[in-house]
Amino acid sequence: MPMPFTLVYEKPYGFEENHFEGVELSLGDNNLKIKPFDLIGDDTGIMVDMELRVIRGFYREKGTTEDKIIYTSNIYDRYIEEGDYFYIPIGKQTLTKTKSARPEVWYEYRYF
Repeated sequence: MPMPFTLVYEKPYGFEENHFEGVELSLGDNNLKIKPFDLIGDDTGIMVDMELRVIRGFYREKGTTEDKIIYTSNIYDRYIEEGDYFYIPIGKQTLTKTKSARPEVWYEYRYF
């Protein structure tokens, strides 16, 4: 069963000030190309959520020990230039990306 995942791009990685440099992701025959854009409002990063099929903005609440993530209402799907959201297929896979942006990759193993 393929597994969903989330890519987290946060300043400064992949950004020049409030400008996201864009990225192309590929995994096997799947790809997703996001063109460059500027963040809106207080956003300090974006999450590419493959399971919810959305690119949404966020910022971190300062002053807490975990710097809790606060999701904003800013959606950046209109910057998808090519491809579609995808899951990680079963078996050994290599996720490749363009640009020097370094995302965090969030995923969970799901056992049935």
